[in-house]
Amino acid sequence: MRLALEENMRRSTVPELTADQMIEVDRLMIEDYKIDLIQMMENAEHCLSLLARDRFFRGNFSGKQVVVLYG
Repeated sequence: MRLALEENMRRSTVPELTADQMIEVDRLMIEDYKIDLIQMMENAEHCLSLLARDRFFRGNFSGKQVVVLYG
């Protein structure tokens, strides 16, 4: 499953949301799914670090650091 997802990520473009759509997504996640904003940010950081590892370091983080800034 993960390999299929990674292959799809390589071929596809990043989906885009407007600011209003993102506000609605955040609202739904917090109010309907009871996921705190900080948890969403931590999940995003984790996923971005995995993506960076796979795309830019060919899976080898040895001796390297990835910094993710979000807000």
